[in-house]
Amino acid sequence: GLEILKPAEMDLLLCGERRIEWDKESLEQHIKLVCNEQGARYAKTDVPFQLLLEELVDMPNIERAKFLDFVTACPRLPPGGLAALSIEVAPESRSKYPRTRTCSKLMWLPGYATKGELRECLRAALANAKEGGFHEHNELVVVRPQASGAAEGGR
Repeated sequence: GLEILKPAEMDLLLCGERRIEWDKESLEQHIKLVCNEQGARYAKTDVPFQLLLEELVDMPNIERAKFLDFVTACPRLPPGGLAALSIEVAPESRSKYPRTRTCSKLMWLPGYATKGELRECLRAALANAKEGGFHEHNELVVVRPQASGAAEGGR
């Protein structure tokens, strides 16, 4: 016979993980580095990719949800977590901001040299995601990110 799922089990199955947990090692293991339109690809040791990993680890849970929504159009990890997500990252050469193609879970990442530069541009991209900015061909700045001093909840 069929077993009936408990509400929490149904929520997990349909909506994914509420708590977004990852560390640098799991991100490095599960984010795939791919070529951009010009054939360039980051190596796992390249500065921009390492800065992205550091920023993602440092983000509180609410910012992690915004990042997931920006890259995948879903603010939660699927059942199975990061391993089941298949995010891809390619070098960005057209814009100073990261861009995404949510249907394929692809993010184009500019060649940032500092964590501050990455943080500022990534926050602007996340702030603009719901207004249509920074998704593939739309690169208009619509809103400014909030100051980082605001309380944003825990990881």
